[in-house]
Amino acid sequence: MFLNLLKQDEQKRLFMQLASVMALSDGVVAYASEQSETISERTVVASSLFSLSGLFSSKPSNSEILEQMTTRYNADIWKSLKCQIGEPETYMLELFAAEMGLLSNSLSSLSDWQERYFIRDFEKYLTDAFTHIYQDPDAKKKIMLSLAESDVDLAAIDQKTIESESLKISELRSVIFSCISNEFIKNSGLVLTSSEKKSIIFELIGIAYSDNELSEVELMIVKSIAACFEIDEETLHEITELVVELNRVSSEALDLIKE
Repeated sequence: MFLNLLKQDEQKRLFMQLASVMALSDGVVAYASEQSETISERTVVASSLFSLSGLFSSKPSNSEILEQMTTRYNADIWKSLKCQIGEPETYMLELFAAEMGLLSNSLSSLSDWQERYFIRDFEKYLTDAFTHIYQDPDAKKKIMLSLAESDVDLAAIDQKTIESESLKISELRSVIFSCISNEFIKNSGLVLTSSEKKSIIFELIGIAYSDNELSEVELMIVKSIAACFEIDEETLHEITELVVELNRVSSEALDLIKE
């Protein structure tokens, strides 16, 4: 609705990156068992990290192994999250991309655009976000408690299991995706006007509410982005109410037309 306020290609790119993060944030991560995972890998990780507390540390002897495994696991997370994006969010992302003229002969689909401008940075920022939460003792306790209450075989816990479990905890999920969003903003190097910032927030709330629900995770991410943009809580509340009202009116109009 207000994307025409974003004139520069870099501004449009940042918005689509944040919109992609918002769409991904509501997904559910669930890994299928992989036969390709070697016994030696699992043995190395289990032996060095078996106590769980070691799973959050970066021992020099295991740093390269953990880095390689984390990179691969984050790629798995991206694939898993992408598969969980709902139809309303996918539709909105494709609509945004078309509206801003981001698709071309070389980038003919949303997937093409994400492949070039989103996935690599997302996976890097995801790694940084995991590192951030694992430095928090309370976060580690939440993860260990969640694992203890699940059906996971504690003797077989590896990095993938920990990261998957982290994303199942709403509070930690909010922190992780907020960190990722803030990294996209910081590394864009853009100086946005107040109108540009508010237009981005408006549209992000729109994609979050495209399934007629603004989840707690989505709300926390929006609040984090708004804080990064120095948008006060009152303004954010007003924008949120307007998006909800517009969605309600649009739904009523559609129902009337279909009668």
